[in-house]
Amino acid sequence: MNRPMRMALWVLAGAGLLIGGCAGPSGRDEELVSGDVLASTGTSIFWEASLPLDEKADETVRDIYREAGRIYAQTSENRMLALDAHSGHFLWAVNLGEKGQWPTPVGQHGGMVYVGVLHRLMGFSIEDGLKVYEREVEHAPSTRPVPCGEYVCFGSHQGWFRAVNVADNSLSWDRLTHSDIVADPVCAAGMVLFANLDGRVFASKDNMRSIVWEFPAREAVTADLARSTSGLVLVASRDYTLYALNPRGGEVAWQVDSGDPMTHKPWSVGERVYCLKEDGELLAVDETSGETVWTAPGIQRVVAISPVSILALSRDVDRIVALSPEDGTVKWALHPDRLQLFARNEIDGQIFAATADGRVACLREDKVEYSEAAGD
Repeated sequence: MNRPMRMALWVLAGAGLLIGGCAGPSGRDEELVSGDVLASTGTSIFWEASLPLDEKADETVRDIYREAGRIYAQTSENRMLALDAHSGHFLWAVNLGEKGQWPTPVGQHGGMVYVGVLHRLMGFSIEDGLKVYEREVEHAPSTRPVPCGEYVCFGSHQGWFRAVNVADNSLSWDRLTHSDIVADPVCAAGMVLFANLDGRVFASKDNMRSIVWEFPAREAVTADLARSTSGLVLVASRDYTLYALNPRGGEVAWQVDSGDPMTHKPWSVGERVYCLKEDGELLAVDETSGETVWTAPGIQRVVAISPVSILALSRDVDRIVALSPEDGTVKWALHPDRLQLFARNEIDGQIFAATADGRVACLREDKVEYSEAAGD
C-alpha cells in the first residue's frame, strides 16, 4: 500500500470474539484529527480502528503499547486487546484478572507477549491470545516483564529482581537489591542489567544469579534502562546524569550532566541519543562522544522518531510536535483533538494513539516510507 488510507473496524458481538458485546461510544463518527489540520502538517491517518469494548460495563482504554507487529490496549476491565499494527485489524482479547488488578506494561518476544498482574506472570500467544504460560511469583512485578533469552526478567517493590525461566522453572533465579526496582531492565552482551532506587546498576549473566559488575549512580534510577545503537547501556538517573556504560565491564563510556533529574527512558536512533530532563528539556546527544548537539524545551514525552522528525507531545499546550533532528526546531505542530493515549513507538516513526472510548489510529508523515511487513 503506497498511499495513506482510512480503515474502520467493526466487530459484531455474534462473532464470539469478546465478552459483553461491542461498545458504541459516542463520537464514533467524529474525526479524530481534522483532515485540514493533517494536510497542513504533511501527515495522514494510515488506518483507524474501533476496539470492541464492553459498553454495559463502561469499559475504557487505560494504556496502549506498540510492539513488533502489534498494538496492545489495556482496559479498565483488566482486559488486554491486540490489534495488527500494520492494518489495525482486531485480533483477540483476553481477561487478565479482576477489575482493579492493574497489569504491568507488556513485554513481547518472539511469538509471546508477557504481562504481570499482582503475583502472576502470564504469557500469551501473539497470534491468537491463547494463554501459554502462567506462574505465581513471590513478589509482584513492578516493571515491564523483559524477555531475555529463555528468561523473563522483572523487578519488584520489595527490591527483588527475578529472572523466570519460562522453559524450565527450576532454572529461575532472583537477587535482592535492598531497594525498590521501578525501572525496566535491559538485555545486552549476554547479560541482564537492572537498577534500583538506591541508584545502583547491576549486571548479571542472563542465566545466573551472580553479579558480574555493579555501578553506583549518585541518586535513584527511575527511568527504564535502554541500549544505544552501538550497544552501550543508557542509564538516566535522578542525579542529573545520563550514563553510557559498557555492558561487559560497567565502565563509563561517556556521561551527560544535565543540571536536572533524568526521569525518562532514553532513545537511541542512528548516531543520536535523545534524553528528556524532568523540566521538559530534550537533549540530543552524539552517540559516540556524548557531546550535546542541541536542546529543545517544553517537551512532555517523545512518542516516535522517524527518519525526518522527532515526534513528541509538547508540555505547555496539548499538541503533537515534530522536531528537526538537525537542530531541534519545531517543524510543525497539530492538536490531537480527541486522541488522549499515545504508545511509545521505538520501532519506526509512526504515531499510534487512542481515545479512552476505544478508537485507535495510526498517523504517518506523508514523506516517510515505512515497512509494510506485518511483523515489522
